Amino acid sequence: MNEMTQQDWPELDWNHWRDTAIGLQLRCQIVGKVRLALTPWLNHSWHVPFYLTARGWTTSAIPCGSRILQIDFDLIGDAVTFATSDGATRSIALAAGTIADFHRAVVAALEALDVAGALRHHLLRDDLIARMMPKAVGRRPALSVAVVVALAACVAAFFTGSWRYRGHAETPLPSQPLPSPVSTPDVPLAPASPTPTPEASASPTPSPSPSATPTSAAVPVRSWKLAPGGTLGFHTVYSGEAINGRFTRWTADIQFSPDDLAHSKIAVDIDLASVSSGDSERDDTLKGDDFFGVGAHPKAHFAATRIRKQGNGYVADGTLDLAGASKAVPVSFTLKIDGNHAQASGTATVKRLSFGVGKGQWSDASTIPDGIAVSFRFAADAK
Repeated sequence: MNEMTQQDWPELDWNHWRDTAIGLQLRCQIVGKVRLALTPWLNHSWHVPFYLTARGWTTSAIPCGSRILQIDFDLIGDAVTFATSDGATRSIALAAGTIADFHRAVVAALEALDVAGALRHHLLRDDLIARMMPKAVGRRPALSVAVVVALAACVAAFFTGSWRYRGHAETPLPSQPLPSPVSTPDVPLAPASPTPTPEASASPTPSPSPSATPTSAAVPVRSWKLAPGGTLGFHTVYSGEAINGRFTRWTADIQFSPDDLAHSKIAVDIDLASVSSGDSERDDTLKGDDFFGVGAHPKAHFAATRIRKQGNGYVADGTLDLAGASKAVPVSFTLKIDGNHAQASGTATVKRLSFGVGKGQWSDASTIPDGIAVSFRFAADAK
């Protein structure tokens, strides 16, 4: 075996890398909570350590329902990689920034891999909580209650972000700047009633084309084709727990001109079976007869009957067909047009009970509010 020399293992000056060390430790705590929650209990907590690899360290295999999850810290590539046994992967940057930003990126990666729901169910289902406890604890009710409370606190801290994670900003290693964060999937992490972006709010009315003049003729109604990457999401609360979801398949037929609102038209079709809330069991419930009833009503349809200017934006007064019912729903939106390219974002509130969405035990508005916040953002190009 070769002896390690001073060059192989150089001395580390704590004052030189203190911020980086603290940042890594806090990031490891966030990932470690995932492993703590999902891995069956072993004596002396042997189920929670990280293991060294050639490039950093790893959680090793974490059971996640019928799949296996593994999370690797790659210190050479400055990345944290999430991989599941079905071949899905996500990667986020191990970069300078706040711990809160890293926490949000971890949650987004877990949501994209449909792991966040399994993490929550693993702790909330009694049989799985019991399986995580040592047998001795399970036989002693007082200790059992204490462990359940501790586990619940752990999950609450993970999903909401511990206060001590916020505001921490780390500096990159002096020898090598850390890269910019890797983009994460477009999964909503905040309540889906977003404030319009500065670009949208600052330019609520269409921008004239470069060739336009104050005396140019009004722009006629044009057809617009959605560009890839748009989002259609919703936000609600279930027993105090925030739920952010989206629909991954939807289309829009847009005939629009800010100069001719009377002849402008908007129609949107949503494939309700494409609902995604980060929890496959909840998604199946939403597709069932108590909610959307996709077997009988696979799509929702919105058609604007009138589009009007309001303040810095517009309102599309229209009819929403959902779960076999039709109701009037106004949709507020802002718009920015630059030549043949447009960007739009908006919000609406859907009263679910008037559509019969949430029957039986789900009809209690104190458990799930009647008003569901819907938000969207997309780009479009003139045909």
